[in-house]
Amino acid sequence: MKVVNQNIMTNKLKTTLYIDVTSNLQARIRQHKNHFFKGSFTDEYNLEYCVYYENFFSIEEAILREKQIKMWSRLKKEKLINSINPNWVDLWLKLKNGKILFKLSQSQEISPIVEMTFEVIYIYSHL
Repeated sequence: MKVVNQNIMTNKLKTTLYIDVTSNLQARIRQHKNHFFKGSFTDEYNLEYCVYYENFFSIEEAILREKQIKMWSRLKKEKLINSINPNWVDLWLKLKNGKILFKLSQSQEISPIVEMTFEVIYIYSHL
């Protein structure tokens, strides 16, 4: 079963949020960081930082969630991001399966949640 990701990207100053769905989160983040889509919204606004994501096991669920979040106010989106990433650290995640099961401590280090049900998540933080 393939995992589909809904993610939120932002720029260095955190002035713009971009909500996206992808079947390959790492590749999509790499595309944004390298400005692969020249002239696109993400390129023009330098949306290179992944500050939030969720995993789904169906594209339909991911798209529904994407649409839901896009309807929210900026404040509600910020609250969602802050719920798992209060320092808005750039998340560069490599995971095998499962859902987001981590939280960021105030020191910007990863604090694992005890109930992990899958292999270790590796995280790269770009400050």
